[in-house]
Amino acid sequence: MDTYLENKNMIDGQVKPLSNIEPSILEALYNIDRKDYIPDNFKDFSYSEKNIYLGNGRYLPKPAITAKLLSALEVETLETVLIIGSATGYSAAITSKIAETVICIEEDLDLITFSESIANSNSINNIVFINNKLSIGYMDQGPYSCILIEGGIEEVPSIILDQIAEGGRLVTVIIQNDAGSAIKYSRKNNQINSQFLFSIEAPSLKSFEKAKKFKF
Repeated sequence: MDTYLENKNMIDGQVKPLSNIEPSILEALYNIDRKDYIPDNFKDFSYSEKNIYLGNGRYLPKPAITAKLLSALEVETLETVLIIGSATGYSAAITSKIAETVICIEEDLDLITFSESIANSNSINNIVFINNKLSIGYMDQGPYSCILIEGGIEEVPSIILDQIAEGGRLVTVIIQNDAGSAIKYSRKNNQINSQFLFSIEAPSLKSFEKAKKFKF
């Protein structure tokens, strides 16, 4: 079976049956071969329904997670999207089919090198990869109308909430008591509001772990 059919079967089986998947996200998924965004030693798992471990405590979330979070973000054309923890650049490639510009923040230099090479080989020229600490985002180009923190975190740091533009939104997975919830944060009248969207499990991003308090 060729990769086009394998990719299509992955989407038809894992993503299309899900509720509330944006048509634009679904179309982008069909036009992006997930296998391109998997390092060579993990390519056998390209279309599997699992989170792929990339090393150094990082995972590429399974397709359903990426599709649901991006759909919840409701990306529109001409928007600039900030993706924090972009891993191999798969979600960035999907978003690039809709948004005007995608800015990706990554701490892992190997992942940035890999992501840039794949984006270049696929002639995607509206993605910028930046090496920066995940937990601080990227204020230089903010504020942003769309922010995705692609992974499970304990809380969104205030420095990142400050990067949401008026009328903008941020989507991530908040983990509490080992349970994950997709949460959408939005800014209206300069106030941040949060909305529970749905329960979901996602690989955690260690960079966002809160410092543990010692008991004396």
